[in-house]
Amino acid sequence: MKKFYITALFFLALLLSKSVSAQIACHASFYLDTTASTSFNAVIVNNSTFFPALTPPDSGVYFWSWGDGSTSTGRYPTHTYTSAGTKYIYLDVTNANRTCGDSLLKAIFIDTLGGFHKTNGSYTIKVVAPKIAGIAVEQNNSAITLTSNLVRETAELNFKSIATDESVKIEILSYDGKKVMSLNENITGDKLMINTAKLSQGMYFMTISVGQNTSLVKFIKE
Repeated sequence: MKKFYITALFFLALLLSKSVSAQIACHASFYLDTTASTSFNAVIVNNSTFFPALTPPDSGVYFWSWGDGSTSTGRYPTHTYTSAGTKYIYLDVTNANRTCGDSLLKAIFIDTLGGFHKTNGSYTIKVVAPKIAGIAVEQNNSAITLTSNLVRETAELNFKSIATDESVKIEILSYDGKKVMSLNENITGDKLMINTAKLSQGMYFMTISVGQNTSLVKFIKE
């Protein structure tokens, strides 16, 4: 009886540990603070979250790719661009023991009028902590999706609630944010096939713009 009791406790502890570990989650998130940014200095708020909360808070692992070949680590890095224009910023977050992970890619713009699209000169990106909690996180447009995030010769795009005969602008970016493919197509139905045969194996990001609808999806080329 004693042996059975010890064995039962062991399996109960194992089930509880699996239940707790299943709740571990990472969420990569950042946004451009338009109220704090200026024409030459952009402020990005890193509001990535971990569940359960990390102890200490800075024990998370952060990897930033700035889209110009440069990368940084740390929760609140600073990066200076030598030229302006559209910059694709990628963030990858994991906890210290790598039991959860998440990533996010966004396009950042800057200009002297506050519209954040600057055509020349350089500027600095500064990452800071959130000032307040509960700020809405930018989401991908659910009207544009990939059938599968694993692709080989083609990637299949799905368009929901978007009219046919619309012009579609597509850009494919490498893991470090460099543009590797750009094309314009027309929607003739609710699906569009993109030729990915020439891409090397690895992870990519695809931006899809149709009128006012824009989506950013991640896929892996097998």
